[in-house]
Amino acid sequence: NRRDELAHGDRWQTDTLVPLCEREQLTVEGDQLMGEFQGAPVLRMVFQTDMDTVPAGDGVRFRKELQPGEHCELLAHIPFIALESVAEVEALRGLDFERCYDEMARYWRAESRKGAQIHTPDAHLNAAYVGHLPIVLMSDFGHPDGSGIVNTSVGACTYGNYTNESVMIVEELEQRGLAEEVRRRLAVWTRYQGTVGLKGRFTDHEGVFFGADGLESGQSYNQHHGWALWALARHYLHAGDREWFAGVADNVVRAAEWIVRQRRETGRETAGDLPHSRGWERGFLPAGALEDVDDYFYWLSTNSLTWRGLESAAAALERFGHPEATRFRQEADAYRDDLVRGFETARRHSPLIRLRDGRWIPHYPSRLYCRGRDYGWIRETLEGSVYLLISGLYTPESKEGGWILDDFLDTRYMDPPFGYRIEDPQTQWFDSGGFSVQPNLLAGLLPHLDRDEIGVYLWMFFNAWAACYREEVQAMVEHPLPVLGFSNSAPFKTSDQSNAMKWLAYMFVYERDGLLHLGRALPRTWFAGDETFGATRLSTPAGIVSIAYHPQPWADQVEAEVELELRRPPERLLLRFRHPHRKPIRSASVDGRPHAAFNAEHGDVELPPASGQIRVSVSY
Repeated sequence: NRRDELAHGDRWQTDTLVPLCEREQLTVEGDQLMGEFQGAPVLRMVFQTDMDTVPAGDGVRFRKELQPGEHCELLAHIPFIALESVAEVEALRGLDFERCYDEMARYWRAESRKGAQIHTPDAHLNAAYVGHLPIVLMSDFGHPDGSGIVNTSVGACTYGNYTNESVMIVEELEQRGLAEEVRRRLAVWTRYQGTVGLKGRFTDHEGVFFGADGLESGQSYNQHHGWALWALARHYLHAGDREWFAGVADNVVRAAEWIVRQRRETGRETAGDLPHSRGWERGFLPAGALEDVDDYFYWLSTNSLTWRGLESAAAALERFGHPEATRFRQEADAYRDDLVRGFETARRHSPLIRLRDGRWIPHYPSRLYCRGRDYGWIRETLEGSVYLLISGLYTPESKEGGWILDDFLDTRYMDPPFGYRIEDPQTQWFDSGGFSVQPNLLAGLLPHLDRDEIGVYLWMFFNAWAACYREEVQAMVEHPLPVLGFSNSAPFKTSDQSNAMKWLAYMFVYERDGLLHLGRALPRTWFAGDETFGATRLSTPAGIVSIAYHPQPWADQVEAEVELELRRPPERLLLRFRHPHRKPIRSASVDGRPHAAFNAEHGDVELPPASGQIRVSVSY
């Protein structure tokens, strides 16, 4: 390390991102390896070995000279938390590796079997999906007051509760059908609602979702409030538990009131009176910070996601029959109108964007009063205009949606500082395109699923997966550094990984606007073999869904078994078959009887939206 430090001069890390910093002085006291923290001795490990311990600079070397056929062993007992008593040190010393490993493995394997399960022909996908739930449960921790509420850490346990990313984790737990785990995490925001404010020109923080009893993180993330409000409303719209929602309805109303109250600060009576204002921001939230960006502006993503929270709250209150539902529906619709007007005004004042094929398209800036691109990948890509589609403010199928998606795929994902450098797009684009600098954080692929652009969805999914997946820990890292597909460290990023697991499940079960679509985005290659693949007990707003495919390539036939436990039957139910060579369906049968309701080219078989088991077979 000293040679690296000398070679790199004043740099603080090597080319492979190994930190160049002082190492603490280590010493041996009996069977204990001691270090130092803030001037006080601290136990780093208890060890058992037949090797000699030798001081080596600021460290310790374990050494033994071996003759042919001889062996030696070092067993390290490393505490996960700071030990404060002799009894705790003795407990650490008494741990037996074989017994502990067996107990741990049996416990976490049992935990991993809770909720939905997915099996694909790809071993890496299977391992990551099974291992994800234990990673979430290891990272999160209950509050010590015995209340049962759980802080949602967004990565290896040193992370705090970043509300927006914590919601991504909660959303995936919802998809697995783990309603109690969802509620224990949502309860953090309702209990500590209004205790901590966000960075912005807001009049107050009464009703704000962000506080988490000191574990809250990311005060600059003004989008936190909208994410949490959306999560609360969505859980009720998903699970339909009136008794639970009755207990949080007041929290939802207070949160919605905060949005209404803040919008008045830029309302009609003040429009044009704010500093440097031309009135574009009328009806927006007051200027505030953005994620890791502390500059105060009228940010697109913050307002889009806050509107989504208010819109979802209105929908939940309507379904519940709350007396304030009509008022908040009117407020949500008015907010939407103000945002569309503001964003369209910004678009008209922004220069066109040139795509790689020579076309010019409109550009939606990431904030009002910004002409053209903003600075850096967080502002322009991670928090860019794709949130107009993700939030539902604009539909992905609209012409505006087409402009936004073309811009992201063709430019923002491909050029620094907005994305990874692709030196030669002609040869590198297919392997390295389609994702942001933090590949599995931005849900930029979901609008393509909505548009039924399945090839694009799968390409983006697998590229982002390959960029961040660490096979040896079966987990996702946050940033692949120093190169794509590799990271010099492997702390898992729970929120990013939750997104990847959720997007994997969407291949099997996806619900939107009254359509429950099974097998919508499965890779065609999975149908080329004879291995059964499927998903069991995925939870949707419609209910619990299980689906299994049985390809029979020798007969040019595929069978599927579907089991539904519906709470709210969808308007339509489609089951998709994706032939590996794109052949159209020739015939279909349901439970052994001929079935004519199918789209031969798309591979969709329409089924009655009713609970029960059903077996579908298609021939080509």
